Amino acid sequence: MRERIITAYMELAYTKGFYNATVDEMAQRAGLSKRTIYRYFNSKDEIVEAVVDRFILMFSTEIESIMSAAKPPEVIFSEVIDCFFRAGHSLMSSHVLRDLNQHYPHLWKKIDELRLRKVQGFFRVFLNNSDPELVRQLNPNIVTTAVIASIQAVLNPEYLLARGLTLHEAGRQLLEFFMHGFLKDEGKERVQGRA
Repeated sequence: MRERIITAYMELAYTKGFYNATVDEMAQRAGLSKRTIYRYFNSKDEIVEAVVDRFILMFSTEIESIMSAAKPPEVIFSEVIDCFFRAGHSLMSSHVLRDLNQHYPHLWKKIDELRLRKVQGFFRVFLNNSDPELVRQLNPNIVTTAVIASIQAVLNPEYLLARGLTLHEAGRQLLEFFMHGFLKDEGKERVQGRA
């Protein structure tokens, strides 16, 4: 029953946010009475925390599965990036980001801490096991620190909301920047020609 309530609230929160979604609406979506919901949860805030905990568990489990697969690092990289975007898209609407920023910053901190641990672990494995012909040999500590700082600066509720960006849109742009830089091939050739 708890899972049914959490699922209903996740779906409702995506369109209305955590703060504006009511227990009455959640009960209706789950096909339950409000009284039944309060048998399993003491408050709406407890349900919000359960939703975030479920999101974290699903995300963490999927990342661990990808990271433990016997696949080439570049395939793992692609699958991890897709997982990050799928996870963000499954819950992190602008409504949810706004509410995490304004009403539940402690829950955003929980999500961010997990995300950063997974990024650190991923880059440690990826940079140490990649084919030197595919990946430039850079200091893993510098790369990891730069990626984490960028993620924290750009992929957070305050930044995204202030600029009207979605988590997915900003994440794709950040990934594009890390994969290819900001110069097009012609621009890179010009810069290299001047050096």
